[in-house]
Amino acid sequence: MKHKSLIILIVLLLLCFIKPTHAMSLKGYEMAKKDDPDITKLYIFGVGEGFSWSCTVLEAEGKQLFFCQPDHLVLNANNYVEILEREIQRQREGGIFGEGGISKEDASVELILFYGLVRTFPCSEDK
Repeated sequence: MKHKSLIILIVLLLLCFIKPTHAMSLKGYEMAKKDDPDITKLYIFGVGEGFSWSCTVLEAEGKQLFFCQPDHLVLNANNYVEILEREIQRQREGGIFGEGGISKEDASVELILFYGLVRTFPCSEDK
């Protein structure tokens, strides 16, 4: 019985230290860029690398890729931020934001980066 109580206590203590995770809104991204640009860039890099690894796994399994980054091209944090910023601008000029679209506060930078990667590195018909 003591063992079970100890486990429950440890789990409850660990839950106190867990932060909820969620997508970063565009509004949050713009604030984070000003407050801590290095950490924000690192976050965007991690998201971009996650998308790239997803494509690697899909390719290894012979499945349809989301985007087709050239084999000779290695993206760094600055590249992912540039792709994100370009897609944000594209969306502001007539994409998902605006009348009838997603509000700036609700837009997810992860999804915007995904769309940016798809537009930047479209796949040919054979992939």
